[in-house]
Amino acid sequence: MDGMILLDLLADKSKTGCYGQGRCGKCRVRLVDGPEVEPSAVDRRHLSPSQLKAGWILACQHRFQQGMVIEAPSIAQRKKKEKWLAAARLNILVQPAVTKVAVDLPMPSAEDCLPDLERVLTYLGVEKQNVSRSLLISLPGILRENNFEVSVVMLEEQLTELESNGEQLIAVEPGDTTSEKYGIAFDFGTNTVVGWLADLNSGEILAVSALTNSQMKYGREVMARISHVASLNGLNELRREGLDLCNEIVCQLLAEANVSWQQIYETVIVGNTVMAHLLLGIDPSYLGTSPFIPAVGSAMSLAAADFGLDVLPTSKVFFLPSIAGFTGSDAVGFMVAAGLDSQAGVCVGIDIGTDTEIIIAAPERLLACSTPTGSAFAGIKIKCGMRAETGAIDLVEIIDNKVYIHVLDKVGPRGICAPGLMSAMTALLKTGVINQAGIFAKPEDVSEPLRKHLQKDAGGWKFVLVSADESVTGNDIAITYQDIREVQMAKSAVRASINILLNELGLSEQDIDKVTLTGAFGVLFDFTHILALGLLPESCRGKITFMHNAAGTGARLALLSQSARQKALLLAHKVQHIEMSSHPDFRGEFVKYLEFAAP
Repeated sequence: MDGMILLDLLADKSKTGCYGQGRCGKCRVRLVDGPEVEPSAVDRRHLSPSQLKAGWILACQHRFQQGMVIEAPSIAQRKKKEKWLAAARLNILVQPAVTKVAVDLPMPSAEDCLPDLERVLTYLGVEKQNVSRSLLISLPGILRENNFEVSVVMLEEQLTELESNGEQLIAVEPGDTTSEKYGIAFDFGTNTVVGWLADLNSGEILAVSALTNSQMKYGREVMARISHVASLNGLNELRREGLDLCNEIVCQLLAEANVSWQQIYETVIVGNTVMAHLLLGIDPSYLGTSPFIPAVGSAMSLAAADFGLDVLPTSKVFFLPSIAGFTGSDAVGFMVAAGLDSQAGVCVGIDIGTDTEIIIAAPERLLACSTPTGSAFAGIKIKCGMRAETGAIDLVEIIDNKVYIHVLDKVGPRGICAPGLMSAMTALLKTGVINQAGIFAKPEDVSEPLRKHLQKDAGGWKFVLVSADESVTGNDIAITYQDIREVQMAKSAVRASINILLNELGLSEQDIDKVTLTGAFGVLFDFTHILALGLLPESCRGKITFMHNAAGTGARLALLSQSARQKALLLAHKVQHIEMSSHPDFRGEFVKYLEFAAP
């Protein structure tokens, strides 16, 4: 095996695009361990700096050495993401801001001595414009090496709902590459960051990747991260962490779909206002104190090289506009994805997360707010909490005084995710283990079969769902009083905010026609639990729907559809923001809804 070309060991050459000649870049593998390998010039042409740093190389360019450990893209991993890709499909007219055309330019002559850039722009009918220095440096060689037969990439930049900045030239490529046109959409959340790679010709989502936001090491919630900015080098640490995370996701997306980093022409990003500031390296400190003013709220478009993303340097990174305060572009993406403004009646949109965005669309008016809900619904501040992934308890039922649980992927339980937590608390309420105030009953007042689950620890009473000897972690998986308190605080903030927005509109809970939920709950959720706990009024029964990652869907729509992007710009301008933290009625409404609904 020593000395053999890696591609010969791993795959049939016919499965690559160039039979191992180094032209297509589709034989990517990752060097996990073993001798250090110096990337070749061909590697550097096809792979981004982040991919090279992560150990990716082209199998056709290197020979096997003793001790090498190579990881090829996994079929199992691809199958695991099939559900994500299916959920990401959009039934829309694909009309991205990026256009790519193959042109056969007239050759220069003594009679036709137009400079190269002007030759390209004149042929396209585009006026003189600023072009990046890197494009100008490469342009003469690309044109002449290809007999002036090239593909030209243009991008129409629109930052307001009223007018476009016109088309910009962002790339000139050898030959006809019009079939290869790609973009990336990001939902940069406080807890989780998700990226999608899209084919800008067909609209197909080719790959998806989700990672925990590693900025959490500096604070689990946005206010904690704002506080960290005040520390020495805090802002730079948070920006670098966020940017590295984006580049790691880009690396994974490109590897999974066998797409070149140089053919990513636009990236669209949504996120709350603080996350956007941190990604841009802008101090968000003034968002942390009243009147909660951001440095920027309008749409922004930056060159990828200036932003620091490992894609085509001249491509664009587009941030959707935010609304006001903490209500960011993720809320705008949600509005676009759910079509809240175009539905009949009174529609409520709720994006549940560390900060929960609430939007109410009524005839003639559109209101929005953000309210802090901690991380209870994401499982982060819950003692045994975790995300909705393998090993998470996602359903708890108590039937005939016996506790039944369901674990994702049918493995040993590791913790409990938000749907499991909500179902567990509903069951505890119905059986009288806790009362409406969230207080545990005395053991002697609990039925005998359930009494053994009620145990005391250093923090007070807890209800054990899985004993230590049956859990993967070796610790009890339990619901504690503090867990209950976290959920009470979060659900009360949401319910209070909904009521205040309705009051602003002169409406009541009975006037709600539809509720669209998205966010931290995940797709596995029984709406009866949120009604049982009082997160939403009983009048909403039968009116609730769930939308998986609506903010991310809005980002993908803005990437693939200029009309969707224009709608996002219009809605951000149209919506009226209500600041909950300083609202005179918030405290009273909050206290009113601290108790759970009657079982």
